[in-house]
Amino acid sequence: MSEEGDARRLLIEQGDALEAAGDWRGAVAVWSNLRRGGELDFWAYYRRGLAHYALADLDAALDDLGRAVALNPLHPACQRMYVLCLTRKGRIDRSLHDGSVSFDAVHPIVGEYLGYIRQLMTYEGGAQILADSVQAQCIAADSVVYDVGEHDGLVSAVLNASLTNVAAGGDWDVPGRRVEEFHVYEAIKAVLFNRSARWEETEFYRENVARIHAGDHVWNCTSVEQFAHRLNFELLDLRDKLRANGIRRQIEIGGWDPIDDIRLGIARDGRLIFLNGQHRLAMAKLMHAERIPVQIVLRHRDWHALRADIERYAADHGGAVYQQIPHPDLIHLPAFHKLDRLRAITEKLHEKLPPGARVLDIGSHWGAAATMAAEAGFAVTAVEMNPEFLPFLRGLTAGDDRIEVWEGSIFDFDRLDAFDAVIAQNIFHHFLRTEETFARFKQLLGRLPKGLLLLQTHNPGTVDHGQAFHADMSVQAFLQFVIDHSAYENSELIFVEEDGRPIYALT
Repeated sequence: MSEEGDARRLLIEQGDALEAAGDWRGAVAVWSNLRRGGELDFWAYYRRGLAHYALADLDAALDDLGRAVALNPLHPACQRMYVLCLTRKGRIDRSLHDGSVSFDAVHPIVGEYLGYIRQLMTYEGGAQILADSVQAQCIAADSVVYDVGEHDGLVSAVLNASLTNVAAGGDWDVPGRRVEEFHVYEAIKAVLFNRSARWEETEFYRENVARIHAGDHVWNCTSVEQFAHRLNFELLDLRDKLRANGIRRQIEIGGWDPIDDIRLGIARDGRLIFLNGQHRLAMAKLMHAERIPVQIVLRHRDWHALRADIERYAADHGGAVYQQIPHPDLIHLPAFHKLDRLRAITEKLHEKLPPGARVLDIGSHWGAAATMAAEAGFAVTAVEMNPEFLPFLRGLTAGDDRIEVWEGSIFDFDRLDAFDAVIAQNIFHHFLRTEETFARFKQLLGRLPKGLLLLQTHNPGTVDHGQAFHADMSVQAFLQFVIDHSAYENSELIFVEEDGRPIYALT
């Protein structure tokens, strides 16, 4: 082999090793040096394009893959990757009509891919293929994930076209079973975790063997022997790797496609809908992983609209929402208040109350505290009177049957005695502003149920004093005032925010 050939082989080995380790930037540097006769060749452009794609640098990926296509127009994988980049840029639907995709000949694999795109463009529920939105999203092991509703071709088209951001109407989001009720989950739990059964004894095995006998491909298997091999060796190996290395993103362990993680959809009411990656999701849940990497690739158009409204609201209010939103599709938004204070509240609810206890959230805003309390197993009534906040509160809590939204002033709420705990974050001090609200506040305190009050008071240094207070109190004086006019006798400091606002548990 020539000296140039030896150097080329070593570079390819080095690039392969870097990609396997998830070092895609290092791979870009290596492929930039892969030359033939002093020039970058098809392989250099193609592999560098893949590395840029893995890094989500789609402009660079398109440039490299376009050059690779020009050098080797009939290479099917390169054709498909070029079209996939157009898709993630939100340009594929236009490119089918404006000539952006111009190959000497379209390989059947690419033709099939374009068929999925056309299928989405004619989807009866209406589908939008939007620009890339691959983000670092995670769910917890106890997150509730449902099976997809109507199997009308939408989901398969999204998955087969490797789309990252589709908004679609229709009823695909009607939730079915929970993931824990999937036969594959039950089988993996019994065979690989509890060791209480063999694969052949599970419903999952029996139903898939029946499909293979009927001529279906199951997990890319055409025979029972292939299927059994994947169960006994590949799934066992996956379990052991997840146990040894944790639940990591595929891009971190050599996967080149950022959407190779578990893929989910979001229903119109915010519920999580499973789309792809059932083995990995089942194992991650059974391992009680705190953070399970996922990719949200499909959203119901109603949720997509709510999400857009929230992003606009944040842009119009200092670039952030008031309270970090405890939903995997929105938690990345900048917020003035983090979830730490809500975790402290939830921990105290767990400590003091049995599961299913009734919690009242006064001044719920967009329902973040109500959502976290409901996810912790409590029945919550969220009280809010601000008409600007109510659409967001209703939209963000619609998917949780444990949350009731009550619209109006807490002074007019007549079911206080039905609750075991009350949450009041940064709300009570507003009742000190006028003589009328101050008088009603004293009456309200006398009506609060004996049990648990989680009270976040103001910080006098951060309160807007442009409006005069009828009763202006220090934090300690305010805390004592609440105790003196209610059934609570004791207070415990459980959290202090960065801006100095304390949270007390009153009992």
